[in-house]
Amino acid sequence: MYDYKRRLEKLSELLKRYGLDYLVLVPGANLTYFSGLTMHLSERPTVAFFPAEGRPAIILPALETPRAREVIPYGVDFYPYTDEEGHEAAFLRAGDGLKFTDEKVGVEYLNMRILELRRLEQIAPDCHIQAAEFLLPQLRMIKDELELTHMRRAVLITETALQATIEQVEPGQTELEIQNILHIEIAVYRGYPADITRTFCLGEPDPELAEIYEVVKKANAAARRYAGPGDKAEDIDRVARQVIEQSGYGQYFIHRTGHGLGLQVHEPPYIVSGNDTVLQPGMTFTIEPGIYLPGKGGVRIEDDVLITTEGCESLTTFPRDLMRL
Repeated sequence: MYDYKRRLEKLSELLKRYGLDYLVLVPGANLTYFSGLTMHLSERPTVAFFPAEGRPAIILPALETPRAREVIPYGVDFYPYTDEEGHEAAFLRAGDGLKFTDEKVGVEYLNMRILELRRLEQIAPDCHIQAAEFLLPQLRMIKDELELTHMRRAVLITETALQATIEQVEPGQTELEIQNILHIEIAVYRGYPADITRTFCLGEPDPELAEIYEVVKKANAAARRYAGPGDKAEDIDRVARQVIEQSGYGQYFIHRTGHGLGLQVHEPPYIVSGNDTVLQPGMTFTIEPGIYLPGKGGVRIEDDVLITTEGCESLTTFPRDLMRL
């Protein structure tokens, strides 16, 4: 089981360091990370309040309360509401309990809807609400051993499914028929996904497509070989991009080299020019250079990697040579 109490302690330390009195979360990866509670945004709002000091609180539908009491492994003040009552009364009760004055409150600006924001402003009219999205990656980017165990399992499931699929693909099949064979594209195990891309061809490829395949494979290998603790995220992008640019295809590499991987398929650190995040052991991300020729086709080779104390470990091991089906 994850050490949620320790995660909460680290969150408290982080809030104090940045001068925030509260972090307010809605359903999503961050709420799951700090509480173990998995929910989705709906017409029934759920809002959790994590103070820098003191006991957390959560507003949620009454029908979700028994499960939340069972899942959340530390003391929480619950403010449930029924469908008949509506959520406004629960927010007002929470406001009375939390006794907001002029605190600094951090919110998820990428996740929080106007619905939750307006209710928060209603119960905390004098608070200073600000974006806290930049804080949370500092805790979530570095994975613990249990997280890595789950990610490795997700990779194993994904690669096993991919191998089983290509063994059944034949010329003349439609995309729908292939999708019926492949029931898993990105496996998620205990909330943690794998994310892998391989490019195949039916028969012999166009000579230029075969050429760009080898370029992309070299770019992928160069980035994986270079990555290690102490490097910056942008350095990995630069190394992969250099290989493609030197081969004359730079203008056709039209996206970043990778993205962080964890509870979300896309999360920090982003492997892109301008990101000076220093890589540390425990960070996981993708390396996925690609070349896309308009009107002809494209190639991408994507691997999931882990920064270790000694360098970079590729969690994905599916063959990278061009496979002709």
